[in-house]
Amino acid sequence: MSNETAIDLTGLVGRRVQFGISDPWDVGVVSPIPATIIAVRQHMLLLRLQTPLTYQQQTLLYLVATARHVGHDFDQLLSGQAPAANFSPAPSTETEGEPSPDKLFAAAAAWRAWHFIGGIQLK
Repeated sequence: MSNETAIDLTGLVGRRVQFGISDPWDVGVVSPIPATIIAVRQHMLLLRLQTPLTYQQQTLLYLVATARHVGHDFDQLLSGQAPAANFSPAPSTETEGEPSPDKLFAAAAAWRAWHFIGGIQLK
């Protein structure tokens, strides 16, 4: 168990970000990809993409970002840095309205297929 103090990232909710994807190489999207942080949980950011992203026959509107490297966190965003991140798909089965953040975080945690790797920064 870590003795590190938990960082409060709730101030990032509602902030616009942009991110790029470096892996998998065949995503075929042009960076930067604009999104909005709609929720945070511990060290995770729930992103709502401005435009849906399609890859491997999945069309995604939500991704959950986690810091890629140990000792790095999204508080770096506030100092203008662009930390490396993992982006997990958060597929939604909702047909109307925005699904709850809890359901989206759970969907991303349950995802066992591919993930994206890239960098993220405040817009």
